[in-house]
Amino acid sequence: MRDEKSGDVDAAGILILEFSRGTLATVSVSMRAEYFTQVSLAGEKGVISSDYGITVDTPLRVDVLSGGKSVESREFINCDAYSRMLDGFSGWVEHGTDFSAPGEEGWRNQIVVDTAYASAEKGQAITIQNAAAK
Repeated sequence: MRDEKSGDVDAAGILILEFSRGTLATVSVSMRAEYFTQVSLAGEKGVISSDYGITVDTPLRVDVLSGGKSVESREFINCDAYSRMLDGFSGWVEHGTDFSAPGEEGWRNQIVVDTAYASAEKGQAITIQNAAAK
């Protein structure tokens, strides 16, 4: 979404993804809303959800729901996420160890973003043929 406030920069967007096995995902982003990183996974038997799923500023609470009722709730500390990421990257550079977020992952993400823009321009869904193999 662009308007007079955002000019040539996108201020918000919604993306619907359908994966090869039929799994559906919705991604909603806004540069105008207060910081909120909700992550929810809904399945046939329940939902796993966190209102601030990628925060590093406060403890991360994850809730498990089934039949609309809370089954379990856990809290995780994620304050060292950035230092773990940098340690992993340094290990890859210095020692060739596996890096949990290799550049290929960013490349695959970019393929999805580029395809989302192309889909919006064409006004139709576009299939990505195995982005993992590109």
